[in-house]
Amino acid sequence: MAEERVPPPLDEDIDLFDDEDDDEDDMFKSAIADPISEDNSTPMSLDSNPAKISDDKNNKESNNDPSTQKPTKDQTESLEEEEDLFASSSDLPVKTEAAAADSFKPTSSPKLERLDQVVEESDNFNIEITVTNPTKVGDGMNAYMVYQVNTLTNIPAFGKSQFSVKRRFSDFLGLHDKLIAKHKANGVIVPKAPEKSTMGMAKVKMSKEESSSQDFVEKRRAALERYMNRTVAHPTLRMDPDVRDYLTLDTDLPKSSATSALSTAGVLRLFGKMGDAVTKLSSSMTETDQWFEEKILQIENMEIQIKKLHESSEMLVIRRHVSAQNATLLAKALASVAGCDEHTNLSQVMAKLAQLEENLQQITEEQADSDFFTFSELLKDYIGQISAVKDVFAERIKMHKAWKEAEAMLTKKREAKVKLELANKREKIPQADKEVQEWESTVDKNEQSFNKISSALKKEMAGFDKKRCKDFKANLVNYLEKLLNNEEQLIAHWEKFLPEARSIS
Repeated sequence: MAEERVPPPLDEDIDLFDDEDDDEDDMFKSAIADPISEDNSTPMSLDSNPAKISDDKNNKESNNDPSTQKPTKDQTESLEEEEDLFASSSDLPVKTEAAAADSFKPTSSPKLERLDQVVEESDNFNIEITVTNPTKVGDGMNAYMVYQVNTLTNIPAFGKSQFSVKRRFSDFLGLHDKLIAKHKANGVIVPKAPEKSTMGMAKVKMSKEESSSQDFVEKRRAALERYMNRTVAHPTLRMDPDVRDYLTLDTDLPKSSATSALSTAGVLRLFGKMGDAVTKLSSSMTETDQWFEEKILQIENMEIQIKKLHESSEMLVIRRHVSAQNATLLAKALASVAGCDEHTNLSQVMAKLAQLEENLQQITEEQADSDFFTFSELLKDYIGQISAVKDVFAERIKMHKAWKEAEAMLTKKREAKVKLELANKREKIPQADKEVQEWESTVDKNEQSFNKISSALKKEMAGFDKKRCKDFKANLVNYLEKLLNNEEQLIAHWEKFLPEARSIS
């Protein structure tokens, strides 16, 4: 056996690649092992002569084996391969430290490369949805809004590349309920649909002039468009038959009574949501997976911070609208002063300043709209998306609870069976054995469901985090570009007006 090397003191400067022979000896120790001999304890170095090494091994075999035999053809070929290995290895230059570090960089496996390729190919399929032309149908409290849903896609499963259908708001909610019923138990995060607004829609129904409710209708239209695009962005949801029918069938869908806030189904749905909320508060489980424990804390903290940011963004929107209104009032006051001032030069400058304030009011209104639609609504949407994530986490807890309850019932059934056997009640044992088997099957099924939703939820969260970063980046860049553009316009207006103010004499 080779002597153990004593590690050098830690305070000495050491070149890891100084001892060329020793390092190469360790690296190629298994590569140069003699396939004939089982004793590989003799150390070898790359500086050794291959022929000499072969002779030494053969001599050692001769000493160990009284019946010396000539090597076979396969053994000779093996020895020749060893000679080629030594010959090629000895000519290699000594690696520098940087080169050695590069040589140890991890490489992607063929399986990962194939998986990345599949992901890239799936990303080549695009689908984009726009919701346009909100139209009021009917009068009074029976009135409702109809939206045109336009789809443009290159997914072959849809049959055509573009189509357009008309849908009402309850149709969107009905689609969301169907997706929740089918996919939430599988760990799929279904995007939240826009919430109903009874007061807002009542104003739309009772108003005779569309301008009075135009702001509410536009906000709902934009929210529905974002909801549909988030839904079809999910690879599982966009291939759902209900989603395809919703986007492609140019017919009126059956009215979903469950989406009506004042219907019996709507009231039952409200109580169901209250029950789910109570279940979320009361249900708990001892988490054995650290990933879920950390992710739950992250989601809760994220929800708190995004809600605070959303409140601040709403205040910003309100203040910008107030600032725009004040600019309008200031412009009117300046125009009045300019009209009664006898100083011609000053009167002209005041009139131009009034016009400037009107221009600033328009820019401020545009910025307020950008604050709302580009930034504030993004935060509101993700408050809903985080709520959807928490719903799936709660579903996982419910499955864990069902699994453990089934295990507890199985234990009771087994104990009952043992008692029957001890009491020698043979006529009841077959039924007890059947119940034990049924509960064993239930336990296995619930455990599989829990493991399935846990695995799916990890994948869903990876996609959710990636999409969240992408959405925030795109919206923030868009928001900042509009903000800078508006600020540049403000500066340009003031710079243009400054010479006018200096010209007052």
